Amino acid sequence: VIQLDEAFVNMGNRLAASGQYEKAVKCFTEAIKFNPKEFKLFGNRSLCFERLQQYESALTDADVALSMEPNWIKGLFRKGKALCGLKRYYEASLIYKEVLRLESTKKTKV
Repeated sequence: VIQLDEAFVNMGNRLAASGQYEKAVKCFTEAIKFNPKEFKLFGNRSLCFERLQQYESALTDADVALSMEPNWIKGLFRKGKALCGLKRYYEASLIYKEVLRLESTKKTKV
């Protein structure tokens, strides 16, 4: 099961990197079936939905990822992008402020 999951993830990543977002969404959806607790899969699918201008789906997946990993900077950034796509700019600005806050605290810990 884990090998199949990784195969879908790797294929999804390759497809997304080459701009084939619809196919990548299918791969990440399959990977999620095998590993529904892996927040990065939802984050990756959120990115693909955002690139496809399916902002509601992008926001939903970003929120799912963040429910599992609340301070995940990439997840917050993806949520901000989805909110921008939905023209919810004030909410997006709050998310981006949180990204900047987390980035600055991360850098001071190093």
